[in-house]
Amino acid sequence: GLCERFPNEAKWLYFLAYQYKGKKDVQGAIKAYEKCLELSPRWLKVLAELGPLYEENGSTEKALESCRNGIQTYKAMKPDRQKELAPIYSKLSARAAKLICSGGNVTETDKNEAESLFRESIAADPGNPDAWYRLGDFYLGFGKYDDALQYLQKAESLSPKKEYIPHKIAQAHLKKGNHKQA
Repeated sequence: GLCERFPNEAKWLYFLAYQYKGKKDVQGAIKAYEKCLELSPRWLKVLAELGPLYEENGSTEKALESCRNGIQTYKAMKPDRQKELAPIYSKLSARAAKLICSGGNVTETDKNEAESLFRESIAADPGNPDAWYRLGDFYLGFGKYDDALQYLQKAESLSPKKEYIPHKIAQAHLKKGNHKQA
């Protein structure tokens, strides 16, 4: 009803999309978020929310495009606004990096872009252990075990109670052939 009464206010479409998302209506959420972006094309949170929905809907390309639009939107912001939205940017960068590496044939260019995005994710939100974990996991997946351990151990130092981090550290040690350390 609010969307009908106030058709030019993006916030009501945002709230509607959130409700659709809660009801697991991916299509409804996507449509509402897309309409929201028509009214407010630089709304970073909406771009961040759309990516996972597109991905869930089977559209990896649209998901990556949404992340890239969010990254460009963030980079065009003034520094004080960037500081405020850094955690969202961190997630957008990490999601874009994951999407780039999700295809079957990952080129060296893809790896370099993904690595850069993971590093940007850390730079934007250095206190977030998951940002460090994601880069460590990336390195592990591409056989850079020492680099993986460095970032995974940093993640563990930031959040020693997250069980998945030492598990990934053990995997890195196993890949290195250091069974005792694992």
